[in-house]
Amino acid sequence: MGRTPTRVRELVKRLVERVASEARVLRFHIRNRYVRDPLVDPSTNCVVSLTSHGRRVRRVYVSIESIGRGDVLPSRAVLWLNDPDTVANPPRSLRRLARRGLELRQAENFGPHTKYFPYVIDTEATMPLVTADDDVVYPRDWLADLLNSYNDRPDSVHCHRAHRVSINEDGIAPYQTWPPCRSKEPSMLHFATGVSGMLYPPRLQAALKERGREFESRCPRADDVWIHATCVAQRITVRQVAVEPTHFPAIKGGFSSALMRMNLFDGGNDLQIRATYSPEDVAQLRSADDDIALMSHPSD
Repeated sequence: MGRTPTRVRELVKRLVERVASEARVLRFHIRNRYVRDPLVDPSTNCVVSLTSHGRRVRRVYVSIESIGRGDVLPSRAVLWLNDPDTVANPPRSLRRLARRGLELRQAENFGPHTKYFPYVIDTEATMPLVTADDDVVYPRDWLADLLNSYNDRPDSVHCHRAHRVSINEDGIAPYQTWPPCRSKEPSMLHFATGVSGMLYPPRLQAALKERGREFESRCPRADDVWIHATCVAQRITVRQVAVEPTHFPAIKGGFSSALMRMNLFDGGNDLQIRATYSPEDVAQLRSADDDIALMSHPSD
């Protein structure tokens, strides 16, 4: 008997979340149909890049529209698609966005790495690159907050959501044991998660370009792992824009993807972490962990 109210509350919660998600989709559908405002601002010093595939392409406009109603617009907005037929004949929602400045580009399928890799290999980095996911609704201050944080610390990666890497006697602890980041201080122990958006400074873009396609043999399904490992190798810190991490609303069905289940719940992240971080990387992280412990408990 005691379980019934709990199950009812859970069902009501799911129903409310579904209704809210569909309401967001409807709101951005109307915006897509009738708003003609530019999606980009050439005076802004950043590029927003994302990718989509399969059936998700028909709803990616929701994420892009949420970025396009932001307080700050990117100088370029690029959507990478694997299917040449979709690039040649995109859905009407994307054709409308293209008329407002969205660039539809074809790229080889690099999995989740497609959101950044085709851009960095074709570009000499001179401005920050910001990546977004195709199933998230971003708030109006999303890009402005990332750029403000970057202007304060242009040497760091910036994100809205991060974990803190845990180190144990064996090396890097299991991914699910990592606590949320609760600091605005930059650190190599901070592990940015791309779902809420991430800003790559030019130095990181250059390093990713130099490393090339090595991620394909190490962490093909975990772009966040590759980004962080590259940061560690280059001694680049990660900074969360607020003290508390932020998880933005998802478009219905976004977080039930096979990729998330494989990486988070089936241990895929841990397998790819072990294949990616070198002993030197682990030593660097352990040193950063020791430095933080020393600052927290100075000797008398």
